[in-house]
Amino acid sequence: MSFALLFSGQGTQHPEMLPWLADDAIVQAMCTQLGMPNWRSAVADARWAGRNANAQTLLTGLALAAWHQISDALPTPSAIAGYSVGELAAFSAAGVFDAQCALNLSGLRAEAMDRCAEQAPGGMLAVAGLDGEAIDQLCTNTGVAIAIRIGPSNVVLGGPHGRLHQAEGAAADLGARCTRLLRRSQNRSWPPP
Repeated sequence: MSFALLFSGQGTQHPEMLPWLADDAIVQAMCTQLGMPNWRSAVADARWAGRNANAQTLLTGLALAAWHQISDALPTPSAIAGYSVGELAAFSAAGVFDAQCALNLSGLRAEAMDRCAEQAPGGMLAVAGLDGEAIDQLCTNTGVAIAIRIGPSNVVLGGPHGRLHQAEGAAADLGARCTRLLRRSQNRSWPPP
């Protein structure tokens, strides 16, 4: 059997995920770094789970713990990759650095992202139903950029709030389905005051 190992990026965390995961040394190190005794209780708090510093460390730790707990029962992966913060777990799983280094880097990564977001506030907008040419023109006309390309007609755009608002209206006028992607911790409606 041949397979590739892919570690995901930041998403929706919840207490019921990975019900089989044991509380091993990686999970304990992650909990220590996050300053809480039980990650399942902590992640039940949406504000806590939505903070970059918590979510990125949590996902890195849980991904590595899960891999370490099942890896002995599987052959060596043909390829190891990670998306976004999942790259840290991928590098660790590939042996580039250990789990503690990945946990430390996840905290530093989240801090750097939060600093950038404070200096240049913005957001993300999922857009589905436009062809590549229309998406490119939308970006050019509104000053937003493709942050994630999910498929030929399905992207996530990123940019300053005002430009995203403009892009959302223009995309909707073209028949696209648009979904604003907000961090759960923001707890505010769109557009901002």
